[in-house]
Order: sequence, then structure tokens, then C-alpha cells
Amino acid sequence: MTCRPDQIEAYADDELSGADRLALESHLSACEGCRRALRSARSLKAAARRVSSPAMPPELMAALQEQAALLTAPPPWRARLARFWAARPAAYGLAAGFAAAGLLLAAQLTRRATVTVSIDDLVAAHGDYARAMPLAPQDRIIAELPVERLQ
Repeated sequence: MTCRPDQIEAYADDELSGADRLALESHLSACEGCRRALRSARSLKAAARRVSSPAMPPELMAALQEQAALLTAPPPWRARLARFWAARPAAYGLAAGFAAAGLLLAAQLTRRATVTVSIDDLVAAHGDYARAMPLAPQDRIIAELPVERLQ
């Protein structure tokens, strides 16, 4: 096995699986450089655990808690709406009835008649239309274009 510093860090954090752990332990018994790196990683982690984090100033904590309360509080209109519905339980049924009636009315008004036409009828109608419409001469079509002609 070759030296792998990333595995030494993982070993120090107790994150290696069984096979990788055994392979690294075998390598550590033969490699002084990796044993030194492991001792260094473990002493660095121990020193980091001994360092305490500074206490947060009470003014900052109060300001953060106030901001969090503002972000999580429901908007005022939602509280008024909740009080409205709580005071009028019969309004639920009435509102649901009106909503259902409105949906049924909208469905009836937007319903379209379904017409079924066969392909043969469509082809025949197209043929009749094509025979009835005379083709315009190309000069007339070009003359009626809304663009200026280049001379």
C-alpha cells in the first residue's frame, strides 16, 4: 500500500471501513512517516477539542432571537383570517357550497360540443374547397404584398 494522507485523516476520525482500516493498520506498522502523520492528526484534533469557543454577547443573542421571531411569525392578515373563520364555523359550509357551485357552473359554461368527422369527409371537403377557390396569378399576389419593390 502506498502512503495516502486522506486515509490517515479518515482513520484518525474513525471513519474507515473494515477492509480499508485493516490495510491502513498494516501499512502503519511499516511506515514511520504515516505513523508520524497519524500522531500529528490526533494531537491536532485533541487540541481543537480543548479550545473553547467564545460566548456570544447577550445583545447579539437577543437581536438574533428577535429576527428569528419576525421570520417565523405568521403575517397579521393570516391571524385575522384565522379569527374570522374560527368565529364563524357555518361559513365553512357556505363557502364550500359556493365554491362547488361556481366550479360546476364554470364547467358547464366552458363545455364544448364534440363533433366527430371522418377522415374521408375531411378530404372530400378539402377537395371541394380547392376546386371552388380559383388560384390568383403570381403577379397579382406579388403586387399586393405590403413591401416596397426593389427596382
